[in-house]
Amino acid sequence: MSTWGTGPFQNDTALDFLGYVEDLEHPGEVLRELLGAILSEENVLHDFILEMGIAASVIIAVKVEPTLDPDTAERVGESPSLEALPVTDDLVEMALRTLYRALRPWGRQSGTNGLYSLWCDAGEVEEHVDALRPYIGALERGVHIVDDDDPGPLQSGESGERRTADESETPLVQARLRSLALGALVFPPNALSAEAGEPEADSHAFSEGCQELALGSVVYAAAKVVQETMDDLRVLDRRDVSVRDVGWDALRLLKHLPWRFASTYDVSFARRFLVTVTVMADRLGRATPYVNCIADQLAARMLCDEAADLIRRYSGLDFSQAVILSSQVEKLFDFRRDVFDYGNLYASTSLRSLAAGSIRLIPESWGPDGFPDRLPDTTEWFTSFGAERPAHPYTAASGEFPDPERWP
Repeated sequence: MSTWGTGPFQNDTALDFLGYVEDLEHPGEVLRELLGAILSEENVLHDFILEMGIAASVIIAVKVEPTLDPDTAERVGESPSLEALPVTDDLVEMALRTLYRALRPWGRQSGTNGLYSLWCDAGEVEEHVDALRPYIGALERGVHIVDDDDPGPLQSGESGERRTADESETPLVQARLRSLALGALVFPPNALSAEAGEPEADSHAFSEGCQELALGSVVYAAAKVVQETMDDLRVLDRRDVSVRDVGWDALRLLKHLPWRFASTYDVSFARRFLVTVTVMADRLGRATPYVNCIADQLAARMLCDEAADLIRRYSGLDFSQAVILSSQVEKLFDFRRDVFDYGNLYASTSLRSLAAGSIRLIPESWGPDGFPDRLPDTTEWFTSFGAERPAHPYTAASGEFPDPERWP
């Protein structure tokens, strides 16, 4: 879809939605379905879902105050069904809460905001926020609410913008990462080489220096994941709260776990996850980096994501080549998705709901493929696949620690 500005209808998604609802006999039902799904989100708001939500909210706002946006108000007025749509207090409240969510990089209930991240990457997040404020003002004059999704003020540096490499530091970091490659003893020297006969082998043939940097990135990322988990554990221990209570900006790593479970990420969970990431890091130097439980999958995922960020910033490759090299690194790990697809833990609640709903703009195929009826809770993440015991001796629940000397 194309976007040419930060205005509510300066993208194809919003315009398509407006064209869709103005032809409906009962547009209010679709507006409620869309806004209700957004307000029920518990993990991630995808950009195109929120673009439609903003469009729906603006339709309601211009019905409250037509002079706010004469062009949109005129188009809404040309649709008999939208013109006749009653603007009730609850509909205004749903629209207002949706726009509140659009203003922030994350919400205490709704999780991360994909649209906000895109505007951060484009360097236009302030323009995005400013474009929505007049509509928020119009809606606020109609209702008074407490925004329970508000995470509070963000700390400095938590805007969601990606860090880029400083040219002066790049050679030093490259040398450091290559020196760490020897720590990845678990992988053979040619682990990232293109295989003979592999499709597009030429595009996968990286220099020895690039391969060393990638393996060193894995080793560095493993240490970073361990350190950040320890830092988060200290924060939770000091405040005696969960990740959801602390909020996004006070944490470094645990906030990147599936947000829908954030209220269960307490001190006990953080200690168990610290064991998991430590074991994963240790395996790089002396054993196969296999995964044996859901927590292992998530730890390996975070390790690969950190390594991919280092490769993107310091490899000197263009974006597409950095992505290919990062995918080669990911292939070094057996995530065992055939046992459990951990991606379902991150699935969007609103996308799943809308894909199964009545809005024809959202194909059913956009929903999570084969999404299970039940997701395993965090108490099950540390249990070995195919065995009713903890995957690691010190990830057992309190009071259930086995004798490490007798551990298989």
